Amino acid sequence: MPFELARCADLVRAQDGENAALTLERLASLTDQRQLIHYVFVEDQVDGKSHIWGAGFTVLVGGEVARPAMAGHVDRLIDWLTQPRTAGRDAVLGPAGQATARRGGDLHAVVLGFAIDPNPDCPRQQVHSLAQRAFLHAHSGYGLRSLIGEVDDSLRRADDYRASLVAMGCRAAPRREGSSTQVYFLSAAEMAQRPYHVLQPVFRDAEPVLRLSPAQRLQAELALLGYDDDEIAKLTDVTRDTVSKRWAHLFHAVDKHLPGQLWPSSAQVIRGPAKRRPLLNYLDVNVQELRP
Repeated sequence: MPFELARCADLVRAQDGENAALTLERLASLTDQRQLIHYVFVEDQVDGKSHIWGAGFTVLVGGEVARPAMAGHVDRLIDWLTQPRTAGRDAVLGPAGQATARRGGDLHAVVLGFAIDPNPDCPRQQVHSLAQRAFLHAHSGYGLRSLIGEVDDSLRRADDYRASLVAMGCRAAPRREGSSTQVYFLSAAEMAQRPYHVLQPVFRDAEPVLRLSPAQRLQAELALLGYDDDEIAKLTDVTRDTVSKRWAHLFHAVDKHLPGQLWPSSAQVIRGPAKRRPLLNYLDVNVQELRP
């Protein structure tokens, strides 16, 4: 899904300084390979322009990366994972790799960072509130085995970020001697002992029922984000007719795998939003249906 990468990179640089690992080149590379989980807060303004108030970024990796990182054996993890043409960059998973790791119960998330516009006009409290909900939605449904963050002492936000990770109950990995970075993490095993933790949905593992295609998953997720059919057609570079056909296939998947559960058997007379709403409500709760 396209978004203003350059403006997001500017936000990261304004927050973290010139040492920020998330450059425009690195974000673009991850996006092109469909390896970036991202959420961006955009406000449409009265002059027809838009303003980005905040953005967050995550990548998914397998256990062969996550376990050494949590043991403190990987220095500058985020830099290693995002720098083009390196072994670390090759370890970041795209949709196919995510699906394989998920089936094997060995999928892990590395949070690359989150930035908020430092402008005094920024509605920071609102952005923080939205960010919490967006983070949960963006990371749920994968059945993660761990959630990893890295604090880099050379960045401006290091102390605040470390404090927030500790407040969430993250455990600190051993710090390598002389290193300016330290990994903090939550594991699924530990979270099993914290049934009321706010991040429980991130670690919950549930099998998808509808077996949607990648195109169907993308269309449903865009609809959940509030895009109408014309906007979905433009964003996915297909015709309006194709969007309608994909809705028909989505409804057929529900009738096949969840007969009578989302709408009554007479639902063939229900059309448009009245038929979509129960489906979108179901997907909003069962996010695993939207994951590879």
